[in-house]
Amino acid sequence: MHEHRESNEEIGNSGQEFKGRGGGVSPTLIGLVVLAVATVIFIVQNSERPKITFLVFSVRTRLWVAIAVAIAIGVILDRLFAMWWRRRKERT
Repeated sequence: MHEHRESNEEIGNSGQEFKGRGGGVSPTLIGLVVLAVATVIFIVQNSERPKITFLVFSVRTRLWVAIAVAIAIGVILDRLFAMWWRRRKERT
């Protein structure tokens, strides 16, 4: 009546052990840590406040802040262009 199961078998388990993706640290995690360290070093080394002029605006800010703002503006422009391009292609 009752079937005897070995102790390493459970319901829904065919007796095979679960094997993860492998031991060690993920290459993505290593890349993120390296990027974070490089970012901190960049910020520390570029803490001077140059004068930044754009059209009629002039401001003194840390160099890393100016670069971060420029990158953010670039990402926004990229997204807007991609949305425009997708809509243009949908119409044709």
